[in-house]
Amino acid sequence: MTTVKRPARLDIVDMPRDTTRSLGGLRQALCASFNYCRKYPTKMTVLKTVLKYTYQRIVSWEKEELEYEASKYGIELDSRNNIDTMKADFTAKLSEQSKQTVTEGDK
Repeated sequence: MTTVKRPARLDIVDMPRDTTRSLGGLRQALCASFNYCRKYPTKMTVLKTVLKYTYQRIVSWEKEELEYEASKYGIELDSRNNIDTMKADFTAKLSEQSKQTVTEGDK
């Protein structure tokens, strides 16, 4: 008789550390939820859906914040790009803009 082995339990030490303690008990709650839901595929699907939604909202918020910051300098960013590309574009356009300002000031 073959025994089906479940994936390993998630332990808090497996997760990235929160040195600032800004997440409160979230890491422990996520571990507990994962360890409970791994026995129930339907519940694991719901957990995964909630986590994906939360991640998408975080990324959306980061993009909105970056676009707002860029708008202060009159810089337009393409929100279809990922956040890392948007940050790189913002930095490049900001440095280009500051170079132009310095060059115009020398004239």
